[in-house]
Amino acid sequence: MTVDWPVVLFLDFDGVLHHYFPISKDEEENRFFKYVPEFEKAVRACERAVEIVISSTWRERLSLAEIQAHFSPDIASQIVGVTPVVEGGSEDGGREREVQEWLSAYRPDSQWVGIDDVPYLYSSSAAVVACLDQFGEREHNLLVEAVRDPVSFAQNNPHGRSKFKM
Repeated sequence: MTVDWPVVLFLDFDGVLHHYFPISKDEEENRFFKYVPEFEKAVRACERAVEIVISSTWRERLSLAEIQAHFSPDIASQIVGVTPVVEGGSEDGGREREVQEWLSAYRPDSQWVGIDDVPYLYSSSAAVVACLDQFGEREHNLLVEAVRDPVSFAQNNPHGRSKFKM
């Protein structure tokens, strides 16, 4: 019998839920977690159930409860863990190795989607929503599409090896 797990979303923060670097002197524009409402709206729009696992380096300095506090209660309840920290995690394909370790331990048969502003941290064949230093309408639409069918999304949207090839 095959277990039909929810799609697992591996979520980065910097360059996804807020700008990676300050982009102006406008404090509101540079606020941490600025794009959480847009991300939450996209998660709620997904046709399939999702679980969220934090792959951001923020997982190294905040507890799961501290991370969940940045989200609405319904979305916070979908945040089920953090990826392990592995050697070389910030190198080419490194984040995907962390994802694979988490999946092996908790959801070996699950489909998954990465959400990151640095797509080279994943293999080019992975289902990755490559964010452009924000989470806006473009990213919303890509996330909903990726969750609907991660395999087709990966085949139809190769993210390339460079952050700037999108």
